[in-house]
Amino acid sequence: TKRGFLESKILHHGYWVEESIRAKNARRELLRLGRLVGLNSQTFDQIDRALLDELAEIVAARFHYSPATARDYSRSLVRAAASLVETRLAA
Repeated sequence: TKRGFLESKILHHGYWVEESIRAKNARRELLRLGRLVGLNSQTFDQIDRALLDELAEIVAARFHYSPATARDYSRSLVRAAASLVETRLAA
């Protein structure tokens, strides 16, 4: 039913909001620990770039027959990349 679908979407959104908060907190802690051992922002940029490139390659390979799904996952990667920048600026 339409109501069941909407309830499912709300639960799904709530889960990802909670996970996003946990991810941002973990990222802040990672940045803090990295600074303690002498990692600079260029090192984090290289790591972030390598990780996002690999994830984009996985999405392209896995979902090349489903452009809509690939697009959805790509949007998630864009949000994740933006979150990395936001967290770095806040740290």
